[in-house]
Amino acid sequence: MFAWASSLFFLFVFVLVPWAILVGGFTLLLRAQRSRPEGFSSPTARSLAGSAIATLAFNVGAVVAIFSSSSSTAAIGFAFLPLYSFAVAAASWATVWSLLTLVELARSENLARGPRGWAAAAAAVLFLALLAAGSALAWQRQSVLKAASQSDTPAARLAEIAGEAFAGSDYEVLGRLATNAGVAPELVETLTAFCEKELGGARPVLCYAVLLGLASHPAAPPELLTRLAVNSEVTIRTGVARNPHTPAENAETLASDPEPAVRLWVTTNPGLSRETLERLAADRDDGVRRYAMAALGRVSGELE
Repeated sequence: MFAWASSLFFLFVFVLVPWAILVGGFTLLLRAQRSRPEGFSSPTARSLAGSAIATLAFNVGAVVAIFSSSSSTAAIGFAFLPLYSFAVAAASWATVWSLLTLVELARSENLARGPRGWAAAAAAVLFLALLAAGSALAWQRQSVLKAASQSDTPAARLAEIAGEAFAGSDYEVLGRLATNAGVAPELVETLTAFCEKELGGARPVLCYAVLLGLASHPAAPPELLTRLAVNSEVTIRTGVARNPHTPAENAETLASDPEPAVRLWVTTNPGLSRETLERLAADRDDGVRRYAMAALGRVSGELE
C-alpha cells in the first residue's frame, strides 16, 4: 500500500505537476499573444508558437520511445521528461527567435536599424554559435558512447576510449564499456579493479552502471559474479541471475532471493538444479512460477 502511495505521489509531484505548469504556461502565453494587435506576426510571437510545436513533438516522440523500448528501466524516463521538456521549450524558442531575427534583419531595407536591432542580431548570432558548438560537442559525446557500447568497435578504439574514461573518471562511458560483450577480458578486470571500493554488499553509487554491466557480461570472472550476487542493488543481482555464466552455487543462492525479479531470471541459468526449479514452480509469484515451469519443460525435453 505504501509503495503504491509513494509511486502516485512521485508521479503527481515530479511528472504531472511540471507538465501542467508547462502546458498551462504555453496556453496563457499563446492566448495573450493572440489578443495583441500584431497577433503572431512578430518574431517573438512566432518563436512562441514554434516552441510550443517543438515541445509537443518532443514529448510525443519521447513517450513513443519509452513505450517501445525493451529496457526494463525505460519508464524512469518519465521522471526526467518534464525537465527535458522545459529545456526543449527554452532552446526551441531561442533558436526560432534567433533565426527570425536574422531573417528580418537581412530583409530590412535599412540595415542600420539602430542599436536595439543590431543588439538583437548580435544576441541571435551569439546564441546560434553557442548552439552549434554545443551540438557539435553533444554529437561527439554520443559518438563516443555509441562506440563504447558496440561490440564491433575495433579493440584499439575501445582501448583509447577506456583510457580517456579512466583518466577522467567518466562513469557513463565506463558503464557503456561494461555492457559491451566485445571488450577484452583484460578490460573487464580493469573495470573491476576501478570499482573495487563499491564491490561490497552496499548499494553502489558512482559505479552503479559499471557493476550493472559487469553483472551480465559474458567475460565476467566467477569470483566477480560471486561478489555481485550479494549486492544490495536488485538490478545488479538480477543481472547476475540472468547471466548464463554465473556459477551454479550462486544461482542456487539467488533462487531464494527475496525479490521476484531475481528468482524469475535465475530460472534461465543452465546450472540450476531440477529440484530448485521444481521449488520455484510453486513460488508465490506468478511470473516466477511460469518461468520455472518453462525451464522444467526445457530440462525434460533435453533428457528425453
